[in-house]
Amino acid sequence: MFNLLIVDDKKTVRDGLKRYVNWQELGFHVAGDFSSAMEAIKYIEADCVDVLLTDIVMPDINGLELVKEVKLINPQIKVIIVSAYGKFEYAQEAIRLGAFSYLTKPVDFGQLKNEFATIKRTLENECFERQQKKIIMTSPRNNPANSRCGTGNNDNSAGLIIERAKKYIDEHYNEEISLNKLSEIVYVNPVYLSRLFKGKIGENFIDYLTNVRIAHAQSLLEDLSLRIYDIAEMVGYESRKHFWKTFKDITGMSPKEYRNKLL
Repeated sequence: MFNLLIVDDKKTVRDGLKRYVNWQELGFHVAGDFSSAMEAIKYIEADCVDVLLTDIVMPDINGLELVKEVKLINPQIKVIIVSAYGKFEYAQEAIRLGAFSYLTKPVDFGQLKNEFATIKRTLENECFERQQKKIIMTSPRNNPANSRCGTGNNDNSAGLIIERAKKYIDEHYNEEISLNKLSEIVYVNPVYLSRLFKGKIGENFIDYLTNVRIAHAQSLLEDLSLRIYDIAEMVGYESRKHFWKTFKDITGMSPKEYRNKLL
């Protein structure tokens, strides 16, 4: 059974999708449903989600921006966008960002079921491939505990891994960094790296990355020659709206308010 998350700002839509689709029969479990993208992001940071079903228009960040954010957290997550907007440009952008498919409202439940049947086959194939890799990696020759970057109980090794990860983030915070990409750089499993962040630093990978970005943004705001939306891009945010909201969530002030306080 694969975990599904439903995101739509309309409760009637969320309830309808849960009520009129037999998800269990399709092989999916509705792990949660949310009215905002930011709530969904927080859930995905902390829990395993295989598929995200989301609307485009929402009160905080839109569905296209949500696709980009969740792909940074988990590049393997499958995203289906369901929207009242049938514009080709939206569909094209959704696929470019990594969405699995783009459906229009009102939802054609037959088409929706077909899409999820395809996703289920894809997820099953990926699970099989991961199992094969796991068998290879856990053989005596490839046991991570025997490698120089071991994932065993060696606190020194764990400390070195997390320091390397932090160093990379500190130097590349303005680039796209996913947990999977970072785990490849420090040569450890992404799940293990995620646990290291929580255990050694006390916060999730995405929280650490966000705090580093906002700290740099605060520093850059002191330079009055820089425009706020330029600063957003300089610290890794393509969406000014998302940058603005994240900055306020962390500092309690908008970027403009923070800058005005410095004057």
